[in-house]
Amino acid sequence: MENLLKLVNKSEFLKFLDAISKINDQGVILDVKDGQVSALVSSIDSTLILHTELSGMQGSDGTLNIPYVKKLKHVLDTIKVKM
Repeated sequence: MENLLKLVNKSEFLKFLDAISKINDQGVILDVKDGQVSALVSSIDSTLILHTELSGMQGSDGTLNIPYVKKLKHVLDTIKVKM
């Protein structure tokens, strides 16, 4: 079974990932539900916690386990988008 997540605004999604990676780059779980992606991220020592949401996504609901956020961000950044 194939699940697709379509980005409506690539630059906003990259900003979303950048904010997450500044708190914790490893082992982030993204929850996709009702056209919205949310993440709850804490720093390694749990002194800082970030809850962030991004709306405007298209695709099926589910959970994404991202082992390295910065690597995903760099891969997405290299993909050219046709307008």
